[in-house]
Amino acid sequence: MPRLDASIIIASHNGAASLPRCFAALEAQEPVNAKVEYILVDNASTDTTRSIMQEFTGSRGGKTLHEPRKGKSYALNQALQHARGDLLIFIDDDILPDAHWLKTYLDAFQTHTSVALMAGALRPDWPAEPADWQRHLAESGRSFGSTPAAKLAGPCTHQTVKGGNFAVRRSAIEGINFDENDSNLGHRRNAAGGQDTRFASEIARNGGALEFLPAASAKHIVSESEMSVRAISERYQRIGRGSAAQRNLAAVMVTAPLMLAIFALAAGLGAISGQKAFAAVQMTRAANRLGRLQFVMSRLLRKKAA
Repeated sequence: MPRLDASIIIASHNGAASLPRCFAALEAQEPVNAKVEYILVDNASTDTTRSIMQEFTGSRGGKTLHEPRKGKSYALNQALQHARGDLLIFIDDDILPDAHWLKTYLDAFQTHTSVALMAGALRPDWPAEPADWQRHLAESGRSFGSTPAAKLAGPCTHQTVKGGNFAVRRSAIEGINFDENDSNLGHRRNAAGGQDTRFASEIARNGGALEFLPAASAKHIVSESEMSVRAISERYQRIGRGSAAQRNLAAVMVTAPLMLAIFALAAGLGAISGQKAFAAVQMTRAANRLGRLQFVMSRLLRKKAA
């Protein structure tokens, strides 16, 4: 069977604080029998992201690109135009791949020839010891960029795919790009994000098989600011906006207010009774429904303004 070569793709907006750790983890990868190139995209950064990227690619295969339009999808789509690998492997600028990560992906795609996309596992790299409720959210795959700790290898849905760690065959993305509108994280204030999940859903709709590959593991660098209730709530509101962008808006208007009230009540009762882990999960569900309503209202306001 022909050898599979790989393009490792990273898009970063102001990632200077985390990129050195990310690159150190990439340098520590086990040797592989494959050609590997790095396609790094500076997405409208105002810090030293571009120079850090250029230093890394200077002595390695690949290139550093610049995307002046702020928006993760813009940067990733530019990367797709330049990547030459049989496998396109995506991570974020705050991801620390384990030493066997690259070899695991290459071996798995070599063996599972019918699989179009594989999603790797993500565990948190905590800045400090988390509270039990925070650890519960991470273990269940609900927060901190984590996948469910107990999830086994095998077929998965597009919702399992985390933008911080997945790989896809180039042959499976013919005509597919990252959405540059509602789910394009960063390109406008209320952009929902979720462009990676949407990308995976397009592959699945085209008949591509998706699998979860926990052995292709990595850690997500969690900042202290991400650990607050407010930050988690805001993230789930963003997830909710991304979800609403792919749903029937009339159905969202009918169901979201009721579910928002139910989950908010459950969160309050859980907090009062001291069940913090339960309360945290219900809070994320309530925030998700709030985000769905935010998306519907913003869409209606845009139509009215037009």
